[in-house]
Amino acid sequence: GEERRASLAIPGQLDRAVAGHGAILRAVAARDAPTAEAAMRRHLQDAIHYINQWLDGSAGRQAPDAE
Repeated sequence: GEERRASLAIPGQLDRAVAGHGAILRAVAARDAPTAEAAMRRHLQDAIHYINQWLDGSAGRQAPDAE
């Protein structure tokens, strides 16, 4: 949706999203459920952060720590 396009326009966010997906995929492929869960939670928290920034019009002001 529009919020995804807006969040991915934030400098560095595309790289963070790809890295998050990679971490999830590696953990699932290794059948490491605790690590997969933690990676998914980090990825979703990051997404929520950027969607909230987009909603309040402050996208790009601060980024959570990248992995």
